[in-house]
Amino acid sequence: MFGEGGPKAAQDAGGKPVTAETRSFEPDPENSRRVRDFLTRYLPSAVGPEIYTKTCLYTLTPDRDFVIDAVPDAGGVFVAIGAGHAFKFASIIGKTLAELAQRGQTEADLSPFTIDRPILKEKDPPRSYMV
Repeated sequence: MFGEGGPKAAQDAGGKPVTAETRSFEPDPENSRRVRDFLTRYLPSAVGPEIYTKTCLYTLTPDRDFVIDAVPDAGGVFVAIGAGHAFKFASIIGKTLAELAQRGQTEADLSPFTIDRPILKEKDPPRSYMV
């Protein structure tokens, strides 16, 4: 990890569900064990003394896909929800939103990212990425 004395290793998504009010900044020992076990098995040369642990909190849609769509009944207003992993796609999401705002259309296939897709309408949708 840039600027640090060792590699960064973490579990992507999963973990215990929390809210901003119920989260703890204390490391989760179960999560730490899963990460260490993974490293031991697949990247043993990366296993060493733990330098430090930080916790993070971010939201995901139930299917982990973005929402990139027009806001219903808001005439010309578009939204992009990318959760914890959108930063990697900021340039294409920004380009797509700019095209939608300027021309009302884009060449990108946004059908997987609609704001009204069925899983987003479910009261308690399954979240397969949770541990």
